[in-house]
Amino acid sequence: MKGVVVLDLSRYFPGPLACTSLRQMGARVIKVEQPGTGDALREWEKEQGSPFFQVLNSGKEGVFLDLATPSGRARLLSLVGSSDILVESYRPEAAAQLGITYSELARVNPRLILCSIVGYPRGADREGAAAHDLNFAAEAGMWVDPGGGATPCPPPTQVVDLTASLLAVIAVMAALNRRQETGVGSWVEVSLQGAASMGMLLAGIAAFADVTLPLTGELPCYRYYRTADDGWIAVAALEQKFWVRFCTALGDEELATRNHLDRGDQELCARVAALVAQRTAFEWRKVFAQVDCCAVVAGSVSAAGAVPLPARTMAGDTLFSPVAGAAPLLPG
Repeated sequence: MKGVVVLDLSRYFPGPLACTSLRQMGARVIKVEQPGTGDALREWEKEQGSPFFQVLNSGKEGVFLDLATPSGRARLLSLVGSSDILVESYRPEAAAQLGITYSELARVNPRLILCSIVGYPRGADREGAAAHDLNFAAEAGMWVDPGGGATPCPPPTQVVDLTASLLAVIAVMAALNRRQETGVGSWVEVSLQGAASMGMLLAGIAAFADVTLPLTGELPCYRYYRTADDGWIAVAALEQKFWVRFCTALGDEELATRNHLDRGDQELCARVAALVAQRTAFEWRKVFAQVDCCAVVAGSVSAAGAVPLPARTMAGDTLFSPVAGAAPLLPG
């Protein structure tokens, strides 16, 4: 994407991550923020240097523009004139008030691709309603009732935001391909509600067909087992060959003759659990390093060296360089 210029008017997670992905593919990304406040993500763990903001916005150029003023809008339109893509995450009403609509932007640059990341799709009953990742995940059924009156916990990562980010990148790439064919830009929209629905696709198919989704932890070959030191291993040996290798690694090849896809075989699950419980997580990690059987030791992001590769890569980039003539950047 060398030579492609992206204006990032988004905040928080989905838009900034999408724009960082485009930057990693070679695009030049200019982040536009409100003077005085900037992206709200700057306030997350600010005393620690705003690590979330830094990782999700590394390598971008930055400019502060008050889009509620004529001078701010004029400066934005000047940038639009020489840009290829604009990514924004305003609610539709707010975007219209600020003049960030496709009809207005296309008059300045007919080749511009506008990508709007919204909560609910335009035309939906809840269009413009305030909501975040957790709201969309809950609505879509992306949560588990722990039972016993306990409160459900939010997922350990923002699955809906991440999915929306990836969908935004796909939509922008498709729009760029279309522009190459037609010579004109377009407007693409990605909704978090749609992203949540996609995340629950298999569960939705199962519900529609009135069947049971097998990948819920009931299969002996697709579940967690506790280790001797209260760690966990995750097994996903759906294929027979991987199940055989897994049972061999456990030291009981007779188990391989059992139907690993029988969700009702609790005796098989108990036998596997008893074997796994004989070794520590560290010991199983060494075993699985030698056996290709779709089994791993469950880790945590807080564990040493367990920070995901994309975060490590983006965190190593340089955060922001000022756009020519821009106001000074806010401190990180």
